[in-house]
Amino acid sequence: MSPTLLVGDFIVSNHAAYDLRLPYLDTVLLKTAEPQAGDLIMYFDIPKNVMATKRIIGVAGDTVSMDNNMLYINGIAATQSDVQRTLFDAVAEQNGLGELVVKETLGSREYLITYTPEKSPVHSFEEVTVTEDTYFILGDHRDNSADSRYIGLISREQIKGRVFHGARTLGSYAQ
Repeated sequence: MSPTLLVGDFIVSNHAAYDLRLPYLDTVLLKTAEPQAGDLIMYFDIPKNVMATKRIIGVAGDTVSMDNNMLYINGIAATQSDVQRTLFDAVAEQNGLGELVVKETLGSREYLITYTPEKSPVHSFEEVTVTEDTYFILGDHRDNSADSRYIGLISREQIKGRVFHGARTLGSYAQ
């Protein structure tokens, strides 16, 4: 999830953000909110059998496509604005940042993403329609993310909480 989350960052997730659940049984007692596009979530990654973090890009009824790393939601391009790559020179190599770091705007949400043009095997894909009770997720590190481009849509039941985090290891750069 570089550059949003870096190796060594603490991840804190509000597991009551969307649902109140019975502890240990994972039974939903009450839905408290619906996940929104732009939310950073914790979800259960079925293929890997682990909890993972990704960003919701598309919700029910949305169409999502990508053309050469440019994201389109319902036919409208998300905006990307350059962020000086030199601001990330202090980021440890193990985070594997791409050649570009850009601020992507999706509706009213802004977040940083990274990629190297033409590097990712799936830097373009045809339009996908998000069905009821499913979500299209992408990692902020577009070159290195097992997300909906690979695993398909995720179900509402897989989402366990909304991620929030406090102090960054490098401070609040590029925000």
